[in-house]
Amino acid sequence: MAIPFFQKGVLQAFGQRHGLQVGSPQCVFPGVLQCCLSYSLITRLSPSWNKAGLYLINGKDFLSESGRLNAVSVQLSTCEGHLCISIEANTVRLPPTTLEDFDLPPLVLQRFCSDPGAVLNPSSTGGTVWCHILPSMKKGQIITISRQLPRDGPFRTYRDLQKHWNCLYGYRLPDLAEEEVVYCSVYFRLVGERLFTSYPLSCIRLQPAQRCPRVDLRGALGSFLSDVRGRLQSVCGFPARLTSRPCYPQWV
Repeated sequence: MAIPFFQKGVLQAFGQRHGLQVGSPQCVFPGVLQCCLSYSLITRLSPSWNKAGLYLINGKDFLSESGRLNAVSVQLSTCEGHLCISIEANTVRLPPTTLEDFDLPPLVLQRFCSDPGAVLNPSSTGGTVWCHILPSMKKGQIITISRQLPRDGPFRTYRDLQKHWNCLYGYRLPDLAEEEVVYCSVYFRLVGERLFTSYPLSCIRLQPAQRCPRVDLRGALGSFLSDVRGRLQSVCGFPARLTSRPCYPQWV
């Protein structure tokens, strides 16, 4: 960050408020700068552009869209005083998951929808049910499906969960009544026996993002660059200017 920005005391006050220890200033290496700028870029572009695996998908309501969506994949590289952004425009589909996608018997679904305490076992129809969890698109196994948050979890209402996803990922979860929300408990092999039971169905996909055949993607690219120029005008006291001259051309 710029020295005048550090001397304002904003970070020191933040650290004190949250019980953090602020160390002495150090020289920033390109790898650290690249990581921090990547986080700042994704955070500031939300909810116009939302992280979903390797993509940033356009539209704050993308969680409920079943059609084609504009998306970009972005790679950052830094050198002294410069940040190079490699952008590839795409069109993708990431349709929302519904209860019908689990191929459960109609009577079982009817009972589940009418009984708030009912719990579904999606593997009962045969075989493990795998899914991808937004925003990382990490692969996990769905263990149960329910309509209530776990009593031993950190969230008491769907509204609490909405605030959490907004603060952590910039996601705008669909506005639903409490009795309409469906939750999934998911098991990740690398984590161990623990179940993460606070995943709303709107953030679960049974398939990864599907790339659509190439169309005119200049609109998506232009919209993304416009948002970058508008929302990344400065970073920690340094002005950020997006040049119109590419660092290097790429022909496809």
